[in-house]
Amino acid sequence: MDHNREFIIQEIFENMDSMRQTMFKQKKVSPADFGISPAQGIVLHTIANRSSLSITDIAEILRVSRSAVTQLVDSLVKSGFVSREANPKDRRTMIISLTEEGKSKWQDFQQFHIQNMTKVFKPLNDQELKIFRDLLLKIIGNHPNILESRDKT
Repeated sequence: MDHNREFIIQEIFENMDSMRQTMFKQKKVSPADFGISPAQGIVLHTIANRSSLSITDIAEILRVSRSAVTQLVDSLVKSGFVSREANPKDRRTMIISLTEEGKSKWQDFQQFHIQNMTKVFKPLNDQELKIFRDLLLKIIGNHPNILESRDKT
């Protein structure tokens, strides 16, 4: 690999970390302000962006134990944000999905997140933002394991 290319990749890596830190500093509100813990927020995000997930599916996507996911899902069920339904394809498993209240909570959280991200990306004009998006999609598309963990259904 070209030394200059390695240097550029190192710069990207360092700047991505700085960008991540900037994104977290922008958040003046936490998931707790929406009545959920950060871990519950991650589970809601996982469920909201996929369909027909079991506890095992969620655990695999998040790379955590099934017992940890079960505890989080139990608390989200008690809060009325998710429901469990029998899986028509496999009666041994349950399907976890968002309730109407959960969908509303998730939409509120997403809107807040988008407002914060708008501040982060303010230095980019519309064309630069589209180029940034396209480059990210190109990188993600070259690594199927990223898509698998994001798009698993």
